Amino acid sequence: NCARALALPGGALGSEPCCDAMAQPPEPHWQVIVWGVRWFVVLVAANVALRSTAERTPSGRLARRVSGGVFNMQVWQYMLASFGQAIVQPLCWTTSVGWSGDLATWWFGAELNGAALQFLAFSAAYFAQDAVVCWSDNSALVILHHCASALAAYLLSRSDEWVGLLLTCAQCMEFGSLMLTCSDLGIVGRGLGLRALLVTSTLPVLVVLGGFFFSRPSAPQVWIICLGLLVGNLLRCQEARRFMREASPAHAAKSQ
Repeated sequence: NCARALALPGGALGSEPCCDAMAQPPEPHWQVIVWGVRWFVVLVAANVALRSTAERTPSGRLARRVSGGVFNMQVWQYMLASFGQAIVQPLCWTTSVGWSGDLATWWFGAELNGAALQFLAFSAAYFAQDAVVCWSDNSALVILHHCASALAAYLLSRSDEWVGLLLTCAQCMEFGSLMLTCSDLGIVGRGLGLRALLVTSTLPVLVVLGGFFFSRPSAPQVWIICLGLLVGNLLRCQEARRFMREASPAHAAKSQ
């Protein structure tokens, strides 16, 4: 139709809206779905390869099961989470901040640039693939967490408010999870990992509550995400304090 319009007198002007519409990128939530599927395929393949390697070499490092930590999984099960939390998500978040023309607009607005979309797509894909590949190892609570987190990523891609704020909260929580993983793997001390978990679970709660004071959202999906974030992070704080009590010398002496 565009080519036919260009061939007619004055058709170029009439064809511009048509051609411009065809050139427009898909809606953000569709981009998250498409990129999420791509990330899902890559992550499933990588996780299956890691698990196969661990099964072929049961005495190797990947097959070793962590003990005395929080997650206490086999080492291979920590690899993809660490890759995302240490590289992909911080890179996407930093790039998203750098691309934003106005930080206030990015913080409370809907500037879903390419880096923000990749952050959401990767996050949703990671939680989905971990629920599938590690289904037998995950508890019902972990599966529920993964499903809720993937849903939150999709809902944020359909939001026109609070994009930067909620991305920052997610990045903060992922950093806490990374520190906990490093604690399980012996890279940092257990006390540091648990304190990082507590701090990075408390800060997003304060940020969300402060956000309601300065710019209350109107989008229903933002309210749903915030409710899940507040409940989930309060539970994370409770768990962090419980693990800190169990790791304290007084508790160790009492248990003996």
